Amino acid sequence: MHIILILGTSGDKSIKHTYIFQDKQQEYRNKRHNSTDFFLSLAQQYTILGTKESFEHQLKIFADHPKYYAILEHFNNQAHYINPNDPETLFDKILETLKSLTDKTILIDITHGFRDQPLLATLAALIAKVNFQNKIQLIYARDISPTNQPPQTPKQYRYEMLDEYINIGLKSFLLTSFIQTLTIPKINIQDKLIEMLQNFSQDLHKNNFNNLFSTSLESLKTELQKDKTKALEELILQIKDITNDFETIKSKKYEYEKFYEMATLMLAKNYYLIAATYATETLPRYIKHYFSKHNILTQNAKKNQIDEYTIHNALNQFITSDTQNDKIFNYEKASFFKDNHKKSFETFVKILRGIRKERNNLAHIGSSNAKNNLPQHLNNFKQKFLIQKPFESFNSTDSYDHSKQQAQDFINIL
Repeated sequence: MHIILILGTSGDKSIKHTYIFQDKQQEYRNKRHNSTDFFLSLAQQYTILGTKESFEHQLKIFADHPKYYAILEHFNNQAHYINPNDPETLFDKILETLKSLTDKTILIDITHGFRDQPLLATLAALIAKVNFQNKIQLIYARDISPTNQPPQTPKQYRYEMLDEYINIGLKSFLLTSFIQTLTIPKINIQDKLIEMLQNFSQDLHKNNFNNLFSTSLESLKTELQKDKTKALEELILQIKDITNDFETIKSKKYEYEKFYEMATLMLAKNYYLIAATYATETLPRYIKHYFSKHNILTQNAKKNQIDEYTIHNALNQFITSDTQNDKIFNYEKASFFKDNHKKSFETFVKILRGIRKERNNLAHIGSSNAKNNLPQHLNNFKQKFLIQKPFESFNSTDSYDHSKQQAQDFINIL
């Protein structure tokens, strides 16, 4: 165990107080001048921090105790000083210490260091961000003496662990990470809300839409309602707003609409490559919808008896290169449909190629202005196809059959 002591100016050579410390094996009960005295008696590994004045005060108290004096003097000589008017110096020193330690258990005694709750919460958040491997515990000595004691009467103190501050600090860090990035680090923490966020994030980034909307989203919403941690209220409200965005996506009727909304959401989170991927997947789904609606898809493709990748690849090849694929769609009907919406298809191809170019540049080391170009492509798609819906009015059966009959009549005349 490694103990980080934050010194103060309490303690009197003439008075010893009772300090009680309970660990898993036994209870320690010793009479000591102050908390520093108690922890130095445990003969562990130490890091000692404090102001110049606090070092001077403690060195006076332990002037007659060579062992303790030597330990204090060692850290005093290293100038482990904290500026009392600048808490950042304390955080920097603790951060520097934590980064250098490999001990499995680390105690930070704040009994004499600082008891201000905002500073304590900040320290807990700092610890949460810095080190997830070691077990770090904040500890302080709570006064359990009878009230109304005469001055100079020895007191009783019982050490208490402030694990709650560490857990809230860690949880705050994880919630903030999710809000900013829709991801959450895999950290061993016994918390149901964090577990649900991890499941949600995993399904989202694996494109596991079925599980995302049917299970993960609902489970996350349930845990958000249960969590009543006062200090995390604002962060939880922000995550509820995010789940509302996903509820909106879930409510969309068509698959291409969901993918378009996912692309815009990822774009808002600055996930340009993921946004480009969703955008690329949106366009063939849009064509698939209208090919299905106008009976251009084959029955196997309609019933999803052919995998999505094959279907979308075939549709993209047709859109850009007029490539025939009779397993996926009726080529004559598709060509007739395309001819009847020539200008819309030209616009569609331009948008598709633009998005593909951005995705390719993002996936490889190349120049990309995705921050500006992707929103423009998505907005063009929204205006030209989601709002105007140019493919809605086509009656494939009547138009195609009439054209086909005209062609047959012409052949018969010849």
